[in-house]
Amino acid sequence: MSVLDLTVVQTHKMVYNKAEQHLRRSLEALFDIKLRNPRKDSHYLGGDLIAMEKEKLVRAKEILRNIANGVNPLNGERIEDSSFLHDPRIIRCLYFVQEVLDKAITGNLVKGAGLKFSITPEEKSKIELPVQKIGVNEFAKSVNKVIDVHRSKKLSGVELNRQLKKMGILAELITEDGKTRTVINERSMEFGIETEKRVYNGNEYEMILFNDKGKKFLLDNLEKIMTFEAEPQSV
Repeated sequence: MSVLDLTVVQTHKMVYNKAEQHLRRSLEALFDIKLRNPRKDSHYLGGDLIAMEKEKLVRAKEILRNIANGVNPLNGERIEDSSFLHDPRIIRCLYFVQEVLDKAITGNLVKGAGLKFSITPEEKSKIELPVQKIGVNEFAKSVNKVIDVHRSKKLSGVELNRQLKKMGILAELITEDGKTRTVINERSMEFGIETEKRVYNGNEYEMILFNDKGKKFLLDNLEKIMTFEAEPQSV
């Protein structure tokens, strides 16, 4: 390993350790608990979280679920449309944290668990999708209600989007500020995928939605979508 490589590794390790310390302090303050030292825990973060009182994890998940659904968890009222909590990036983050809490509650938040997504025909038959047009996160949420988390990892909207882009059904756009954004392409409508204009904080954006045809496509082809691998490009 070169001096440059070693410097990069050491820098990454320092940043990671600081982020870890900040996360631990935040969790301790939020749940009023003292986390064990992860260096002495073979399950690392999973062991720490599972050590918390399960009821606190369940309560935290419920709070995040309400916020992600646009509901103030303190009074049950709708969160104002102008709130940053309606930003799609924040909502995706909230759904991700919910998934982490789910794994902690069920004892599956362990380092290197290595589970892949899988679903049985019986589980698939139990999926109930909303009647309206939905985004990938809402679809993933419906799927995750029926799968066995001891056998399969949970489905995420991010991963589903990634697979649809591999299949050429969705596309990716690089914005002026250098960020990437998932967008529809000329094939999307064929699969029941469309967009609707939404407004957040005075800014208009396009939200990708699946209509009845799109929801049926996702449900009927879920296993194929999640195992799809793009063919390598010939040189």
